[in-house]
Amino acid sequence: MSFAPILFRYLPKPGAWMETFKQFMAFPLYASALFFLWVLGNQAGVIGMSLVLAGCVLFAFAAWMYQRRFSMGPTMRAAQIAAGVGAFAVAIYLMQSPFLQSSVSNQVASQELDEDGNPIQNYEIFSTARLNELQSEGRPVFLNMTAAWCITCLANEQTTLGTERVQQAMRDNDITYMKGDWTNEDPEITAVLEQFNRPSVPLYVLYPGDPSKEPSILPQILTPGALSRAFEGI
Repeated sequence: MSFAPILFRYLPKPGAWMETFKQFMAFPLYASALFFLWVLGNQAGVIGMSLVLAGCVLFAFAAWMYQRRFSMGPTMRAAQIAAGVGAFAVAIYLMQSPFLQSSVSNQVASQELDEDGNPIQNYEIFSTARLNELQSEGRPVFLNMTAAWCITCLANEQTTLGTERVQQAMRDNDITYMKGDWTNEDPEITAVLEQFNRPSVPLYVLYPGDPSKEPSILPQILTPGALSRAFEGI
């Protein structure tokens, strides 16, 4: 703008539209809150999510009581302050509840089924011991490090990893599909991320059947064609 002051004439002028714009921008915030609530549900389950929502209500109640502290007499003011402090304390307690600790599955393998009960995607839950075992057997492994809050991971699941072309390529090349869930920052997965100098997910690694060969790090944005060719060239 400083190099071309004439452009200032195209800037919108203050007016009633600003109030409309301010109200409209609340909806992206609502959408963000909904997304983070969904992530919390994946991390802590329905009970944990309910506790956090209850804590938020109590925080709001405590703030409301604090705002009204000067509108009452001394006795009511003391009662309001006590109620607000109590609500704040209960909210803090709920945020530290053990129910917020998500349960980690001990399942070794998982299988997703379609409406007819047929398997559409098979994968093994990641563990370092299992990965080492597969490598010692000379079996190629496709490792997918993901998380429920990772938008790129979710997009790749829908557009590439869940497609029949990619699943068939895994079966044709006898590749074991292994998935690690970093939603709650599992230390074993963190160690793998550090091994490949990645600060976060997604991380896609293709281990060849020959343990003497180095694993290949695949791009973070996957396509069915590129991934199938990588499997065929294993």
